[in-house]
Amino acid sequence: MTNLELITQNAQTLEDFLEAVQDDALEAEGCSYELHLPPTIGPEEIAVTWKEWLGMEAEDEMVCLPNGRTIERWESRW
Repeated sequence: MTNLELITQNAQTLEDFLEAVQDDALEAEGCSYELHLPPTIGPEEIAVTWKEWLGMEAEDEMVCLPNGRTIERWESRW
């Protein structure tokens, strides 16, 4: 499951993600160097574009967002 599939799996996960992106932008106060999203990759903190990050496989079927928030895969009950 990619990061895109994970964050768009239902309305709640998409809302959580969009709120995190909006909060990140507001906290950065217009300074792109202060943004925490998209998340950096690995211990080297490699910066990636949104397109690259959205296409990546979600590790452990979870996305970690700033301020300790996470979006996890919801189990289908059907």
